[in-house]
Amino acid sequence: MKTLLSCLFLSLVIFMISCQTEKSQVLNIQNVIIPDTSSTNSNYLSNRSPLTSSVLIKLPVGAVTPENWLKVALERQANGLMGNLGEISAWLQEEDNAWLSEDGTGSWGWEEVPYWLKGYGNTAYILKDEEMIAETKKWIEAALSSQRPDGNFGPKMIGKDGTQDFWSNMIMLYCLQSYYEYSGDEWVINFMSRYFKYQLQVPDEEFLSKSHYWQRIRGGDNLHSVFWLYNRTGEEWLLNLAEKIHRNTAPWSKRDNTLEEIGNWKETREGTDWPSWYSNLVDWHNVNVAQGFRELSTILPVKP
Repeated sequence: MKTLLSCLFLSLVIFMISCQTEKSQVLNIQNVIIPDTSSTNSNYLSNRSPLTSSVLIKLPVGAVTPENWLKVALERQANGLMGNLGEISAWLQEEDNAWLSEDGTGSWGWEEVPYWLKGYGNTAYILKDEEMIAETKKWIEAALSSQRPDGNFGPKMIGKDGTQDFWSNMIMLYCLQSYYEYSGDEWVINFMSRYFKYQLQVPDEEFLSKSHYWQRIRGGDNLHSVFWLYNRTGEEWLLNLAEKIHRNTAPWSKRDNTLEEIGNWKETREGTDWPSWYSNLVDWHNVNVAQGFRELSTILPVKP
């Protein structure tokens, strides 16, 4: 009984101390629109001048080591469909694949390979899976080796009007950026610099043309990679390319769009009465809307 009373007394004392501690603490809670960006992060790369300071900074791939349920989820992806897609997908077959060919030709060579490789490679780097890293490097080195003398690269996606479809290259740039963050291979920096110089010299009327629907809608992906390189090299001509990409990308901030401005071949149906809100966005495809946010969020940090 004496022991029980002693325990109860000790618990009461601890409780009273904890209550007193809470009362003595001063909580300073503030509502802010964005985090403070008055100082530059010294640990991770962020926006250079004249871009405004980064509100949030993406950590380089591999900077965070997953544990517990997150690690299990990634391992399930690696052991499941994503990790074994190459065994069943026609798009990932090596034979006649434009992403693996030296001249950029082949039956398989659009968005499917880089879409898959983007997640596959990141998973490989995070899990430090040597077999997956080797498979990733095979595709990465093929893309890097495909660069032509003019700086262009990848499958030759040329439309009937003679203009290039840049969309699939935009996704592959993400794969290359992750590879650089993992490996530090300067080949990526030189490669991207040459490619963006090529894009800079393409006439506006041939750049992100409406004849290739996805590239015009998703130009923000290209813009994001330009800023990624600028923050590493500081080459000012990249800001000129950024303005050019923004100028030729679908106007996501515009309202009262006409069907001609929207330009979606699936939406110009004769005899259809569109609701009043339809013209408020240049596109209503949910994936495009998500990527449209990327276009606005990357161009807005540029100071006038």
